[in-house]
Amino acid sequence: MARNRKLQNLQTTNMIADAAVTATAGQMTMVYQMPPIEGGATQTVSLVVDRKISITEVKVILLDDGGANGNVVQLKNGSTAITDAIVVGTAVVNAVVREGQLGILRTVAKGGTLNLVATDAGSNDIPPMTIIITAHPAV
Repeated sequence: MARNRKLQNLQTTNMIADAAVTATAGQMTMVYQMPPIEGGATQTVSLVVDRKISITEVKVILLDDGGANGNVVQLKNGSTAITDAIVVGTAVVNAVVREGQLGILRTVAKGGTLNLVATDAGSNDIPPMTIIITAHPAV
């Protein structure tokens, strides 16, 4: 099969190739879906990344009402916060809530663990949710 020359600098076999900071060809965006938060009490879900990445966006999609106003989620690199606490308690069913600000420590090493901590405000009403993380390969 002929190789697509337009993508040759972006892709190698089944992996996305790293692009230097000065590259003019651009980079492909990677999307990670965290294991789902099932809802209820405070809980943590984890995902180990297969390469060094730099996170560019975090989206939380609520599958039910957000519950108590103090319900929050936070993405961490191990135990170090990547995002501020994302308030989900005031959101409605099917709402998409984004991080307000990414921390300067948003690069995750190959083999690093992303932890999403959903903290309940005390009523055991954390909503079930899906978390989508957008990133690109880091150099």
